[in-house]
Amino acid sequence: GELRSAERINADAVVLSPVHATASHPDDLPLGWNGFQQLHAATRLPAYALGGMELSSLAEAREHGASGIAGISGFLG
Repeated sequence: GELRSAERINADAVVLSPVHATASHPDDLPLGWNGFQQLHAATRLPAYALGGMELSSLAEAREHGASGIAGISGFLG
């Protein structure tokens, strides 16, 4: 439903999260790359991967259709 809402309001992109488990959201069930890919296939919008991302995650994210990655703690170190 949220992806359809993003399309209806003509969002520029979406963030799909969490791809991996994170300390900041320990109770959230991770999508994994397969889950990310399935959700991304359900929308025409560019998608960014969030959740457990590090700079080294970018290539794998792109392999799974992501336009890029987003994060906080993985980029502060």
